[in-house]
Amino acid sequence: MNELRNGYYEFDIDIYQEWKRTGYHYVAIITINADMYEYLDESAFEIIPHANRPEMVEQVYAMDSEYLLSCANQQLLATTFIVHKRYL
Repeated sequence: MNELRNGYYEFDIDIYQEWKRTGYHYVAIITINADMYEYLDESAFEIIPHANRPEMVEQVYAMDSEYLLSCANQQLLATTFIVHKRYL
């Protein structure tokens, strides 16, 4: 796990696999204002795991989605996906 700062880690395959192992089925992806965090690139998104499908979130993905796996494998190079330590 790559710790960034202020309790945030870069989302990676290890976090993805741990979430699958512990029973999470969905994630919510929330846009982060990168101006508030000098260590983030222009595009930053926080990924939050959920056991059940969250209702009031615009971007929700199943754990098995191709998109989430691409995020975990860091194939979307222009974008930073982060996870707060409380979800680890």
